[in-house]
Amino acid sequence: MKQQIDGLKQQLAFQQELTREATERSLLSKEEVHHLRVELHDEENAFRTRIRVQYAKKEAGLRSNFLTLANVTEMLGKVGEHEAPLFDEHDGCRESI
Repeated sequence: MKQQIDGLKQQLAFQQELTREATERSLLSKEEVHHLRVELHDEENAFRTRIRVQYAKKEAGLRSNFLTLANVTEMLGKVGEHEAPLFDEHDGCRESI
């Protein structure tokens, strides 16, 4: 009976040691997960900042191109409103039609 009690005590001590080790690993894992989450959050913020800067540059370029295109289109429209004189082979120039 005493041997059984000693055997059970040893098993209990072994299980307690395993439980303590598992708890330590769990705490380390929680710290690692927290550290990884903080890293991921920082990387996301850096990525978003980079994307915002790139977007702003591209948006400025597109706005500039659009304004240039709008101005050119407006100028071409104004040119189309005024008829240019037509040249005739026989008398050199004739009035606009």
